[in-house]
Amino acid sequence: MDDSEYNEVLQLYEKLVLDNKEKKAAGKHDYSLMNALLKSNDEVNLHSRFIYSMINPTGLHYCGDTFLNIFLEQISCIDFLDITKAKVFREKGNIDLLIHDDYKFIIIENKLNAPDQEYQITRYIKYVKERFLAQVDDLSDKIQIVYLAKNKPYPSKKSKSLIGFEKGEGENAIKWKGKGVPELGGFSLKSGTKIPYIHINYSKHIKNWSDESRRTDECKKKGLVHVFDEYELILRRLNKHKSWKNIMELFDYYSNLKGDEDKNRMYRFMVESRDALPKLISKEISDLFTLEFKEGNTQLPLGTIVPKEDIAVQVSYEDFNNKCLDWLNKKGYSKGWKDIGLVLVDKNGRYWCFIMRSSNIYFETVELSDSGAITVELYFLKENLIASRNDLLKKSGLIGLKEKVKLILKDNFLIPSK
Repeated sequence: MDDSEYNEVLQLYEKLVLDNKEKKAAGKHDYSLMNALLKSNDEVNLHSRFIYSMINPTGLHYCGDTFLNIFLEQISCIDFLDITKAKVFREKGNIDLLIHDDYKFIIIENKLNAPDQEYQITRYIKYVKERFLAQVDDLSDKIQIVYLAKNKPYPSKKSKSLIGFEKGEGENAIKWKGKGVPELGGFSLKSGTKIPYIHINYSKHIKNWSDESRRTDECKKKGLVHVFDEYELILRRLNKHKSWKNIMELFDYYSNLKGDEDKNRMYRFMVESRDALPKLISKEISDLFTLEFKEGNTQLPLGTIVPKEDIAVQVSYEDFNNKCLDWLNKKGYSKGWKDIGLVLVDKNGRYWCFIMRSSNIYFETVELSDSGAITVELYFLKENLIASRNDLLKKSGLIGLKEKVKLILKDNFLIPSK
């Protein structure tokens, strides 16, 4: 990239920083109470519980069947049962959500990320049949299956979740094959039984339900709008194809750039930055010990923690910088990229080791071997962790490392590092 391209990219980045600053000042944020307590893709403890809590007519929202009515409209079941007599259950018979009026039953299976379980949906039908409809011969107009999943319309074949059934060609139904199922104790239904089967997803049906519920007079009167607003934040996080953040990071900003020219320019800058970052970090770490290098106060443990008589030798700034770079890139195991560092002597004559192990960095006092040679044998280390390789690749990682090292140098060495 030439100077003009660098300037243009920096202008784009400065616009990102300014936009984020203005949004924060205006009260925008990306905080979610639900997400702080539970993962956004937690289908059992978050989604099933929240949906249940709102569609339950006897729920503590005291809005009756308002939210249930909207939910049934979204899943195309509004005329299936008597909503004035509807009851809603969660985990009854291990069914995620069960809605019924004692005569007709809606079985809702929520599959966000969890795998389909063996014989799952057929087991649920068996439970409803044996628990509520034992005297009913034909279930065709008594049960509806609702499969709530992000993308896939049916359970995996491997799970045999619909064992005993087959998908009706061109029909939104599953058809009983007419044979008993030995895996479920010989469970069987009347031959030709067709049970309506509906696939719904979060991005359309559940989002529409949340939006419509938020707009109702009951929701506004009870002060529940913020509850659905909070759930909306969770639904936005489920959409992997669209950024949900108000305060954008660089990737989100790149994705929202309109022109290909700006995107290409930003891409080239990000590639160059990726290559430059390890070199920058290595230099910053080496610079922490500049004065110690100049005073000849540094020695190198030769990339090993195996004690040897000649383990510590004088090291130059350039040598150490190169070893830091090898460590960051994990370059050449046989060349000793790990367990490298510096040994220094403080103002009280104690030995300190700044050591970069397999993935973490420590800075602490070490002992002398019986022969008097400086060693950094494993059991000498008290494991005063000050950073990890992953930390250094985060926004504040290098800053935090520098602050900790400077504090140790200031408190313990005759010549404090700048």
